[in-house]
Amino acid sequence: MTDDNQLPTRDTATYEGQIPPSLERVIPAMRRFGQISFWFQLVLGVIAGLIFFFAGFVGSNTGEANTLSPEEGPGLFFAITGLVALAIGMYWALRYTQIAKRLAIPDASLRPTRSQTVGSLQTGVLINLVGMLFNLIAAQIITGLLMVKVLSSEGVQFSPAALSRLVQPIDIFVVLANTNSLFAHFVALTCSLWLLRLVHNLKSS
Repeated sequence: MTDDNQLPTRDTATYEGQIPPSLERVIPAMRRFGQISFWFQLVLGVIAGLIFFFAGFVGSNTGEANTLSPEEGPGLFFAITGLVALAIGMYWALRYTQIAKRLAIPDASLRPTRSQTVGSLQTGVLINLVGMLFNLIAAQIITGLLMVKVLSSEGVQFSPAALSRLVQPIDIFVVLANTNSLFAHFVALTCSLWLLRLVHNLKSS
């Protein structure tokens, strides 16, 4: 007798033809979307991390007192916090590929149950939602500081001392890095939600 909470799967040779086609989509989908989520987060996360590191280095060496810059302060803090959440999301995306391997085990007692699989996917959704929240807060702070810079730069005499009050290329790079991190969270969140929908639909298959 099969546990109704069990996610059935098959070994290619042993179980062929015994499982509905909808269930046979679970294993390759978990593997494929886990890899897509991992690589998107890795590539965009590395790019964002390098930009944040460079921005923090530039800000600590060229920043002046009483000057608000996107490359330092609370905006950078929340952006890096979102990047940390992205690193956790990368680890969790690899768990999806491990779940796919465990679902392929012929022994049904060794496979993860439906509730365990749904729980892992829900955790992945939560990780990326929290990361997106941090990046959105960072975006609000960074764009606000850029607006202050633009408004305060009117009528500024061009001099080495006044350059810090103008929008610098590094400021735009910080915006780009935060956007990369936000986009990576979005892709990972989409993969998790699609897999969650797929697993939920198995109950009615």
